[in-house]
Amino acid sequence: MSFLGRDGLKRILAHPIAFHPCLVDVTGSVNAAIMLSQAIYWSTRSSQSDGSFWKERKDWSEATRLTRWEQEAARKLLRNKPFWSERYDRLRHRQYYRVDFDALEEALLLESGAPTFPKEEKPPSGRRKTNGRE
Repeated sequence: MSFLGRDGLKRILAHPIAFHPCLVDVTGSVNAAIMLSQAIYWSTRSSQSDGSFWKERKDWSEATRLTRWEQEAARKLLRNKPFWSERYDRLRHRQYYRVDFDALEEALLLESGAPTFPKEEKPPSGRRKTNGRE
């Protein structure tokens, strides 16, 4: 019999974090992909309308086991991506994060080589846009 017992082991392993390997391709780093995967999880549970959330370094460490320096390096990579944004609230001393899911989808599509289309509305076939003039 092990030291923890079956129930103790189940309790320890009960809360895994999601890791999406395809995010390594758009971030360029396993650690950045781990942070982005965790940010996606927290964004979908945010009470903010834009999905933003705040976390302290210790929260990231607890969830991902990334060290301070691993987090800093991952965040540096992520800040250069269109799907990641950070905002520091000086009054509350909180770091806010936000994942732009539209930009993330576009980055994943570009990485996969799938065709992308402009988001603006196209006129019906056979007619051209005239800016209100016929």
